[in-house]
This record gives sequence, C-alpha cells and structure tokens, in this order.
Amino acid sequence: MEPLEQMEIINKMQCKYAYMALFNSATLAAIKRHSLNVKPTEACGILAGTLNPNVVSKVVACENVDSNPHAAYTIDPTELLNALTELDISPDTRHIGFYHSHPFSSAAPSNIDVARATWDSFLYAIYSVRDDRLKCYIWCEEENRFKAVKVIFE
Repeated sequence: MEPLEQMEIINKMQCKYAYMALFNSATLAAIKRHSLNVKPTEACGILAGTLNPNVVSKVVACENVDSNPHAAYTIDPTELLNALTELDISPDTRHIGFYHSHPFSSAAPSNIDVARATWDSFLYAIYSVRDDRLKCYIWCEEENRFKAVKVIFE
C-alpha cells in the first residue's frame, strides 16, 4: 500500500471514530492565554497529541497573518511548516488539529471557518473569548461540514 493510500485510510478512520477530545489544564490554559493576549484579533495555532482518542498534549501558538485577523485566521506558513516538521520527528506526538479563537462570538464555526476548512478528519478547536468556552469539531470533507466532538477537560 502506498503512503498516500495509508494516510487516506487513517483520515477516514479518524473522521469516523474521533468523537471526543481530551484537554488537560495546561493545554486549555495555553489556548486561553494566547487568545486573551492577541484579542481583538483571532488567535491561532496547532494541536498536537495522540489519536483515537484525541488527546491534546501540546499547543503550538502561531502568528495570525490573515489580511482580516479580526474575523479570520491564517497560520503563518513558515511557522506551520516548522511546527509540522518538528512534530514529524517527535515519537510521542503528532499533528492532530488546529485551534483558533473567536474574540466576540460563540465557539461555533463561522462561515469563513467552513469555507476555509481543508484538513480532512483533523480536530478544529474554537475558543470563544466572550463566552470563555472551548468547543471542538472534526472537518469531514466527504460531507463538507464540521462534526461536533465532545470535549473532556482533565
């Protein structure tokens, strides 16, 4: 089996079975701190950990370089590449998703979030600064929509 075929199978399994995400107090605090520090713009970053279940053990804060950072996010491409390269060589963690904040709205995906979602089967965590609430979703390319994921805090 070719590596690309293996990745497609893994992604389909991840989308089908990833119904929860576990955050410890340190990872949640890192997302909150980053979100508060950059408000009124959207914070963004990378989630790392393990799959099935999704256990977020590391948060990598990134710079939002979007042309409209108050309403959308774009992770700096150089930061994204560097973080993914670092995670690729780490035996304990892998890239499992992204996070971003909504400074003045709920933790639900916006129309912009839906239009820009491209990482099939990856976790998307959204932190609402206004509501002090984190919600998670999995992007399912096949259905062209986000699926809600149960969030567990330990």
